[in-house]
Amino acid sequence: MHYVLSLPASFTTAICFSYLLVASIKNSGLNINSEYGILISILIALTAFSLFKLRISNKYKTQKLKSNSHLTTKYKSGVLYEPPLSIYALIF
Repeated sequence: MHYVLSLPASFTTAICFSYLLVASIKNSGLNINSEYGILISILIALTAFSLFKLRISNKYKTQKLKSNSHLTTKYKSGVLYEPPLSIYALIF
């Protein structure tokens, strides 16, 4: 499911890093040869994607092993509260 957003994000990462590596120094770049800059940017994007995929898969494995009792907290008044699942809970 996360591929819908993570694949375009990886492509955008490659584009941004290729610009930063290939652009001239006066345009805030590193002025590396375009062949090497594009290759390095693709490697950076693939590394970022694989690290993200590894992190997400480890989160889902640990969530499946644990029970859902850790998601429920009790206030002093005795009312049960389940915090909403957000993107920050998936990443961190």
